[in-house]
Amino acid sequence: MITLPSALINRNITAAVPIPEAAKLADVTDVATLHTTVAAMRATEILTDILTDEAASILTPEHIEQMTNQVRRYIQAALDLNRDTYREFTAHVSDDPEGRGLLWSGVNEQLKSVALGVQILAEQEISRHPPLIIRTVAQDANLHLLAHAWYGDYRARRRAAASQSPID
Repeated sequence: MITLPSALINRNITAAVPIPEAAKLADVTDVATLHTTVAAMRATEILTDILTDEAASILTPEHIEQMTNQVRRYIQAALDLNRDTYREFTAHVSDDPEGRGLLWSGVNEQLKSVALGVQILAEQEISRHPPLIIRTVAQDANLHLLAHAWYGDYRARRRAAASQSPID
């Protein structure tokens, strides 16, 4: 979706309405940059909704990490595109009547802040629900031996017993 304007201008995709012959890629660069940034923010909003919902407790740390990494990739793409699109305007900021060379750095600072917030939220959600540990008893043993093997303290037998399904 975000590459659609470029594909239309380059004539890689047939447009529903005629594209002017004089159309250049620079004509849609701002639109593509805006939509990349909006897509990153929407992905952030969705992830935030998921992680702050009570149902998030069923997510594994791996799922949370996957989703967070994907959102951070979207944010990084927006950062890179903003930087690439407006670098030229920054070099000639005093010649630009619209001041575009000054605006993009503020947007990127906000995107960086959002990326950090996403990371912190994901870390909090993962730490709120520690991962499930599955242990297998390889040989016959009493609870004292299991506690020593698992926790390094034979006195933790009650903890070993509480963490087990019925022992036969």
